[in-house]
Amino acid sequence: ETVRKAGIRAVKQIMANCWLQVEEFISDFSPYPFRVVAKPNFGAGSDDVFLCKSKDELKKAFITINGKVNSLGIVNDGALVQEFLEGTEY
Repeated sequence: ETVRKAGIRAVKQIMANCWLQVEEFISDFSPYPFRVVAKPNFGAGSDDVFLCKSKDELKKAFITINGKVNSLGIVNDGALVQEFLEGTEY
């Protein structure tokens, strides 16, 4: 969010603690094609990182992540939901 405040384009995202927040974000964002990433705010590697291709997949991912104790022993209080960026990863 600091990058965005500096006027630099950044990934659209929300740290959501409930499904209603995710629904509102998706409604405002309207990704097309629908490709959204859901992941814990804290974690290690690719643990519980989901590429969701529908709202139903996103809801299942959110339910899986929210409240789960991750591999670091931290309880996930919500999930980070982001637009999917395609391209070369560095």
